[in-house]
Amino acid sequence: MSYALVLLNVLLFALLAPFFEGVIRRVTARVQSRKGPPLLQPYFDVLKLLGKENLDSAGTWPFRTSMRCSMNSLSCCRNTSVSRTTGTAALAMMSAST
Repeated sequence: MSYALVLLNVLLFALLAPFFEGVIRRVTARVQSRKGPPLLQPYFDVLKLLGKENLDSAGTWPFRTSMRCSMNSLSCCRNTSVSRTTGTAALAMMSAST
């Protein structure tokens, strides 16, 4: 299959998908006895989304420290086992069990 045909199919799918979503919204509204949004509303939503400002949360300190905290909690859970008979948490070192 040629690359031009693949590119044409991808572009056609990307351009028609919002239109069919608009058709589904309109039919759903008609079934519920409402007028519904215009058929081109998904295109307006996409344009509005593309015009919004990007938020960068990767530079904030909670984002940077959350990965370290989750990895530390996983390492603590690995060294802890739960007793099936009593249901209490008992510290059992991995090296002691081998």
